[in-house]
Amino acid sequence: MSIVEEEKSYKYRKRFIVWLFLVVMCSYVIQLVNWQLINGAKYRELANNSNAYVFKTEAIRGEIVDVNGIGFAVNDTGYSLYFDKINYDKDKINSVILNLIELTESRKEKWVDLLPITSDGSDSYTFVEDKDNLVTILKSKSVLDVSENATANECMNKLIDKYQCESFSKDEQRKIISVRFNMTLTGFDSSYTTPYIFAKKVSPELVSIVLENSDKYPGVKVTTSSNRKCLNGTVAPHIIGSVGALTKEDYEELKSKGYSYNDKKGKDGIEEAMESELRGKGGKKYVEVNRKGSTEMRVLETQNAQPGHTVFLTLDAKLQKIATESIIRNVQSIGGNCKAGGVVALDVRDFSVLVAASCPGYDLNKYLNEDGYYSKLLNDSTKPLIDRAFGTGFAPGSTFKPAVACAALQEGKISQDSTFYCNHGYMNIRCTGSHANIAVENALRFSCNAFFMQAGKSVGIDILNYYCKKLGLGVKTGIEIPESAGTLAGRQIKEQRGEDWTLTDTLQASLGQSENLFTPLQMATMTATIANGGHRYKTHFIRKVTDYGRDNVIWENDPNKPILVEETGISPTNLDIVKSGMRKVVTGGTAAGSIYSKVAVAGKTGTAETNFGSNKTFICYAPYDKPEIAIAVMLEHAGDVSRPMFNVVNDILAGYFDGSPSVELEK
Repeated sequence: MSIVEEEKSYKYRKRFIVWLFLVVMCSYVIQLVNWQLINGAKYRELANNSNAYVFKTEAIRGEIVDVNGIGFAVNDTGYSLYFDKINYDKDKINSVILNLIELTESRKEKWVDLLPITSDGSDSYTFVEDKDNLVTILKSKSVLDVSENATANECMNKLIDKYQCESFSKDEQRKIISVRFNMTLTGFDSSYTTPYIFAKKVSPELVSIVLENSDKYPGVKVTTSSNRKCLNGTVAPHIIGSVGALTKEDYEELKSKGYSYNDKKGKDGIEEAMESELRGKGGKKYVEVNRKGSTEMRVLETQNAQPGHTVFLTLDAKLQKIATESIIRNVQSIGGNCKAGGVVALDVRDFSVLVAASCPGYDLNKYLNEDGYYSKLLNDSTKPLIDRAFGTGFAPGSTFKPAVACAALQEGKISQDSTFYCNHGYMNIRCTGSHANIAVENALRFSCNAFFMQAGKSVGIDILNYYCKKLGLGVKTGIEIPESAGTLAGRQIKEQRGEDWTLTDTLQASLGQSENLFTPLQMATMTATIANGGHRYKTHFIRKVTDYGRDNVIWENDPNKPILVEETGISPTNLDIVKSGMRKVVTGGTAAGSIYSKVAVAGKTGTAETNFGSNKTFICYAPYDKPEIAIAVMLEHAGDVSRPMFNVVNDILAGYFDGSPSVELEK
């Protein structure tokens, strides 16, 4: 192309751009004239008479299921009644509330009653027990602004005045005020965008009556809601956990993450640990509202809520039920001081939790839905809310001895054939037998105290504890929910009390006594680590997380790619010696004739002395040659009775290897 032609082409492009700019600008000018001059009055009136609000819609919470998809915490669709501030009549609100309460109570259904004040049967009022947090909020500057010493009567008089309830009877006043107080508490009074939930889980019949008589209940609307339902509530209550309303502290912490005051969150267990996956994302509805009439005009935009994810656990619900029922049954069979116990089973190949059962237990459904049940559990002397599987430690007794054997072998203090002499004890500490010269395998087989005291002495407490931690004792395992780190007896504990560590302390610690306290989870972790060749993996409850419909995997703990926490550094040869000794415990030692016999099992018994009776403990893994499952059971204050702990282990082994077709679960 010549220079002349290029100049012409440039001029044409320049003219086109100028004309295009002029056309665009003219269109803007025409629209502005339309908005400001031709229809200006119309749009000004619309602007003056309307507002735009954002209404949040609740997301469906994700579900918690077992490894096979059997439900633990699932959703049940129901109905709720709520007040919509845009459409309610503030001059008639007290009468509407009272009418709705009378209707609800006549049908024996519940409404949300959180007022921490009740009548004492006379003309006076009292504060409700166990609601100190609500009483504090009630007296706060944002609600009543009264002294912290104000009485219930003084608070009630101010509430009557605040909510203009003078013309109603005493009983009616309390009911109306309860709803109005909660409206204030949840932000309904100060915002168009926060609906007030009056009643949850209401029947379709009640819904029909409210809808058919909408003129009697202005501002009252119906919404479908997902109600948390706990299937198999007695099977794994400590693990699954609960969902509850936000506390004031929760709200302050979580409001920046999009939580509103009437939201719920996981309070404990998997519900809390996996809150970010389970919660989902709420939706939004942008609505233009008429200022004068306070009626909804039109929906500008809708962003649909996104349900939470489904969490698959590693637990097998059927095996978990077998374990739960077995440990409760066997603890009860002992009686006396034996009130508690725990059992854990791990998959040796990746340390996923197959079973974690605690006694005493409780019913998660009652915990969530039955008034007074929580207080009953709280005041129970057996403390059923404590999880004995991973929440508290037990003295392990002789089940600690495999750890001592590992340390002594690896440090070269003993070999497979070297012996220590047992003359019914050592240094005035008794042994159950008189074993003469005995080597490590038979010392495990017959649980010789004299051998392990001398082995522990030769290693020393510091080196012994080094290997214990490698095996998972005295440290947290990494499980997703809160766990106890247990207690590893050693110098530091005594030094904190201003005491010196002595040789006798080392001897006692080598027998699983002294101040050693470990959870069944930790003991199962130690057992699995020995069984698999010295690799300690991260114990875990979560198999995978999927979308709500369970079609797409979002992330998973691949059983073929376990997460390594520790390499113990114990040689395969030394571990094989310990495993051989544990096998002899079952074939001809302290557990002979007592253990499930369809597969080869290796184990170790234990008895730990306490002030209230001996703890009975047992650890094992199976099959011996190709380990799959490791189990630890601990029964507190069981005395000299061993059969119940064997029963628990055998029930789990039978359920795992034979299957459990007769076990029925709620679906």
